[in-house]
Amino acid sequence: MGQWITGKYGRGTGTKNFTSFFRLMGHKYAELVDDGVKVYDVFRNGMAHQYTPKKFCDVHMLGVDIKPTPDCGIVRSGEEWPEYRFIVRRYFADFKRACFSLYDVIVQFPAMPMDVSKEQS
Repeated sequence: MGQWITGKYGRGTGTKNFTSFFRLMGHKYAELVDDGVKVYDVFRNGMAHQYTPKKFCDVHMLGVDIKPTPDCGIVRSGEEWPEYRFIVRRYFADFKRACFSLYDVIVQFPAMPMDVSKEQS
């Protein structure tokens, strides 16, 4: 999805493409990037290639057992030893919302790419 934002694809563009789209998923996602969390490496690569994040992480399907209810699909807590929770349902909902938002931009302005990642986060 990020290549629609950056206009680049192929070897060496994965991190930037992923991060550009990841920011569209909401301000909490953008905060993770801004705080230096290597979300592309830890979550995207880890879960896509190893079927598990590369850092300590609890994976929750629904997240109903987490209080307060998470407003982001990736929740970080702890200072010295960050602990992550990945909430599948919330992440997918935010992913779909960002996809529909990007689709609306593409339909309205078909001369892509345009970097909308910072405007939406």
